[in-house]
Formats: sequence, C-alpha cells, structure tokens
Amino acid sequence: SVSNASSTSASSTVKSSWTSTGLLVQITPSATTSKVLLMLHTSFYGTSGGDHCLSIHRNITSSTALDTTISGGTNLGHVNYGFVQLFDSNGNNVIPSSIIFLDEPSSTSQQTYVLSIRSPTNNANAFNLNNAKASFVALEIGA
Repeated sequence: SVSNASSTSASSTVKSSWTSTGLLVQITPSATTSKVLLMLHTSFYGTSGGDHCLSIHRNITSSTALDTTISGGTNLGHVNYGFVQLFDSNGNNVIPSSIIFLDEPSSTSQQTYVLSIRSPTNNANAFNLNNAKASFVALEIGA
C-alpha cells in the first residue's frame, strides 16, 4: 500500500523540544515482516547562529497538530539531531531537505509518521517557509 500527503502550511518555532509540523502519513502494513519506505521533501529555514533539526516520529502519543510539542512514540532519526541538521553561522538560510528512510515497524497496526522540527539552541526555525510545498510518502515493501 501507499500513503501520501502534502502541505503548503508553514510552521515556525523556537522550541528546543521536538515539535510537530502537522505533516503526516498513515499506513497499515499487511504483514509483520513488511517494511515501510518513507520519502519526504520540504524546505527548511534556520536563523543565524542556530542549530536546526528535522526528524520523523512514529506513533506519537501527543497531538500531531501543527506546533504541538511531541511526546511518546519513536524518533526514527538521531535522538537530538534527527535526520537533517543545519548550523547557520553566517545568516538566515532556506535549504531544500529530503529524508529517505526504511522503517521496520514489525506490526500490522496502523503506523502514523509525522515530520518534526526543533532547535537545540532555541533559535527560530521554520518548515515550509513562504508556503512552499512539502511532500511525504509512505510505501509498504515486502508484503
């Protein structure tokens, strides 16, 4: 099976905690041996002098609504830095960012994957600045 989502909603935060961007995909694997290929592309903004990170969280217990602090679930990237890290020391930058990850949920229950953002240094950052289009796809493999 395949699930996809797109968004032109912008999200900005100065939180040091992982925060939901509101962009998510849901997929229900047909077998416990199935893998889920996640493919995501977005634009990402960070202010000068800051550390800025993007990740994907699976099955969080908090709301997936935009700008909600994430609790529960599993961070599929690095616990502190996720999959994408930008350190900007010379000025404000917008960069294209992609994440491709093969997950192994070992479950036939619905899986919810949400794009998350944070700044460990508490600097302003944003996903989808100027309402650029982000795309998120989940594809079941090996059913």
